[in-house]
Amino acid sequence: MPSLQPTLFLSNEPSLQPSVEPSSNPSLVPSTVPSVQLSNPPSRELSLVPSFDPSYSSPRPSTLMWSQLHNDLIGEASSDEIGVSACAISVDGSRLIVGASRHSANTGQARVYRDTGDNWEQVHAPLNGDANYDWFGFAVGISEDGLWIIVSALNANKVTVFNDNGSSWVQVGQDLIASGSAVGMSST
Repeated sequence: MPSLQPTLFLSNEPSLQPSVEPSSNPSLVPSTVPSVQLSNPPSRELSLVPSFDPSYSSPRPSTLMWSQLHNDLIGEASSDEIGVSACAISVDGSRLIVGASRHSANTGQARVYRDTGDNWEQVHAPLNGDANYDWFGFAVGISEDGLWIIVSALNANKVTVFNDNGSSWVQVGQDLIASGSAVGMSST
């Protein structure tokens, strides 16, 4: 098993805040697509996290068409903003993690899904923040094999690492105290 080194990317600059961590497989691209209600001011009513699989629409490989792969992932409530601030996909595209930092009074939530071949299926129970306005799930990362995840709670100034033990997500070590809005995970 490779050793893991959680890497914190500390940035409060909005233009430097990644919302999508792509797979190293260029044919799999997770995409966060918020649905915006037309109001003044606009507000996010429902957020979807589709992933896409490229297919060639003609004999010329330079003509690339994207079609959605599997189902949309929809939050429990329209205000969850699932995937708006964060999602990441494992190297082989078999697992996807999405954050919903506004879930349940902004406590926040993170969910991991696996590709069943036909759909996205949730892996274990969702992970939830500890207190209102924690914004747990604001930034997320996933290991190459999808068995390790890292989740930030932006307003609680902490980052937590979890491992899949086969039946649930288990916290590894203590929370990392950090401010910032982006996290990543690398295997070394």
